[in-house]
Amino acid sequence: MIRAAVTGLIAAIICIQLSKDNREFAFIVALAAGLYILGYGIIRLGEVVDSINLVLNEVGLDAGYVNILLKCIGITYLGEFASSLCKDAGHASIGEQIEMVAKLSILALSMPVLTSLIEIIYGM
Repeated sequence: MIRAAVTGLIAAIICIQLSKDNREFAFIVALAAGLYILGYGIIRLGEVVDSINLVLNEVGLDAGYVNILLKCIGITYLGEFASSLCKDAGHASIGEQIEMVAKLSILALSMPVLTSLIEIIYGM
């Protein structure tokens, strides 16, 4: 976490300096820093996935629901990342559209969970 925070702070300071003279380079620095931090987060997410799989094996639950949950988390992070970059570049409307598509994607992805829940409720 410290590595991500320090990288973000350094990138933000560089972006502040670059945005005075050249907004394009500031955007490239923000993109590079964001991708680096995202990559670091994905590595950390791998550790979480391993722990979840260990628990699933012990309990005997269906891994399909956890996969859906992890995909939803990934969509959330990628959507937020892309949206923030668009907003930083001065294209807030594109960023908002990305957020909307991410939300719709999560809704579509979670439909099997919703259907299973409805089947369980009506099956009782």
